[in-house]
Amino acid sequence: MKTKSETQNSEAFLKAGGIQMIEKDPAILKKAIESNQEEFYFEPSSFQNKTTQEIMAYIKPLIPNLSYKESLQRLNALKTYVDKNLNELKNKTTAITSEENSSDVMIPFQLPSEYSEFNALIHQTQQQREEEKQRIEKEKHNNYLKKQEILENLKKIIENDETDKTIREVKDLQNEWKKIKILPKDKVEVLWNQYHKLLDTFYDKHSINIELKELDRQKNLNFKIDLCKKVLSLQEEPSLKKSFILLTKYHDEFKNTGPVPKEYNEEIWQRFKTASDEIYQQKKAKISLIEEQKEQNLEKKKVLVDKAILIARQLYEKPSDWKEKHAELNQLMSEWKNIGPTPRKDSNKVWMEFKSQYDEFYNNRNHFFDQLKKEKASNLERKLEICKKAEKIAKTLDFKSGEKELKLLQNEWREVGPVPKKEAEAIWLRFRTSCDEYFNARKENFKDRRVEEKENFIKKTSILNKLEAIATENQQDDDLFDKLKSLQKEWAQIGHVSYKQKDTINKKYKELGTQLFEKFKKLEGKLKTSQKIEHYNNLLAMPNGEKQISIEEFKIKRRIEGFKSELDTLENNIQFFAKSKNADGIMKDFEKKIEKIQRQVEQHQKDLNVIRQVKRKETQKS
Repeated sequence: MKTKSETQNSEAFLKAGGIQMIEKDPAILKKAIESNQEEFYFEPSSFQNKTTQEIMAYIKPLIPNLSYKESLQRLNALKTYVDKNLNELKNKTTAITSEENSSDVMIPFQLPSEYSEFNALIHQTQQQREEEKQRIEKEKHNNYLKKQEILENLKKIIENDETDKTIREVKDLQNEWKKIKILPKDKVEVLWNQYHKLLDTFYDKHSINIELKELDRQKNLNFKIDLCKKVLSLQEEPSLKKSFILLTKYHDEFKNTGPVPKEYNEEIWQRFKTASDEIYQQKKAKISLIEEQKEQNLEKKKVLVDKAILIARQLYEKPSDWKEKHAELNQLMSEWKNIGPTPRKDSNKVWMEFKSQYDEFYNNRNHFFDQLKKEKASNLERKLEICKKAEKIAKTLDFKSGEKELKLLQNEWREVGPVPKKEAEAIWLRFRTSCDEYFNARKENFKDRRVEEKENFIKKTSILNKLEAIATENQQDDDLFDKLKSLQKEWAQIGHVSYKQKDTINKKYKELGTQLFEKFKKLEGKLKTSQKIEHYNNLLAMPNGEKQISIEEFKIKRRIEGFKSELDTLENNIQFFAKSKNADGIMKDFEKKIEKIQRQVEQHQKDLNVIRQVKRKETQKS
């Protein structure tokens, strides 16, 4: 709906303000008719992603066709985006200068010519606008004096006897009166009343020229009838602004046309007034529809603001996520541009809300990539250290412990995150070269290992035969566990077999182990504990063993804490669901989950105790 202030502004433009604009520059009317007022619409937000060169290409050729006031309004609206472009250019230039200039000497920023030209254009337009105001005020005052002079001349004509030239003199004064346009607002009505009164006095007093007067009034009547038709024709005019400009023009012409025959005076005025009211009501209804559409557009843009908030106020963990959300924001901007104008009182506010989400998103994105850059630099340092260690291992050619150490370095390499793209290939090639150098040397060194592998295969086959014999026995000796443990230790101490035989013999070993566990259930826990002690002792004997076993201990503690937290949640949920209709079924499910988690906690606690036992024995040795 149209606001009260906007309605008053339209009425003021229709009744008085528009005529002053036409009086000052009649070309405005012609311009509105020819262009169908398209250039009068202006949406500043459409320039937010434009460069300063593009803004200048738009505004510079347009200014000669606009009034100084309109030019200044558009220039001030565009200045926000020109200043934004300038700040971004300064920041970018400063960043580039900082990277390229290692000295402390500050290089002055060179202002591009388009910014100087834009500022000069604003300054020139401001000066022209100010001069125009002064000129208009001076012109108003001079026009006031001229009309005062015309009134004095009219008074002299009325006071003197009429001559053959009197009517012509009055007509000349009327034409002169019409040519004088803009006046001080507080003088318009007073001058018009004096002028109208003097004209009526002249025509009433000088009845000698009744025939001429009646002919003149008849012409005025015909002219005003034609004005009524012109007003009604505005019903077909699609442009609102053009309609109001023309309606104001017709009112001015009606007002400044001389009197009509008295018997038609009221009738022609009512006819003209009725036609004007009809047009005004029609256009007012159209304005209401436009304002209603603007309100709908406002609601659509508010929805886009909400969508932008959901995107902008989240922190994403992957660069691809930021890229995806950036594309979504750009899509929202495209939708924003396709939505029409909003009410003027809300236009700037809703735009700033939308724009602020962009700013927040870009700030967060820049922070993310700054941190990512730092992390990549840190990762590069870590990988450089790994390369140095790998190169050292490759040179020492310690084939007994070197392989384990190198594999640990490979695992560590995989755990380290990405490095700067320009360094990634080179650092990877350096690490891979060290690994290849070591393993190629190892391959040459272990050519004679095939004989040893065959012997190892025979030894492991012997252990498998012993395990098969134990699996076929029906009785369980007291020393059965010691036998299994001894065989297990013997198996672990035997070296590698050939690659082709490894999977087959290991699979058979595991199958026999499973078979023995199923047959001798009571030994399973004891054997598993023994295996874990063996595993942690082997881990502790490796390079960085203490660190690795501490990591294992930390992981188990974290799992226990997670299980306990889950237990607390389940126990709280049990109380909540205890009163529900299906409580029995739900309670059983919860109890099963609790029992399962409790078993897991017990098992992990046992593993934790084993680690502590191994670490304690190692401490006592040292």
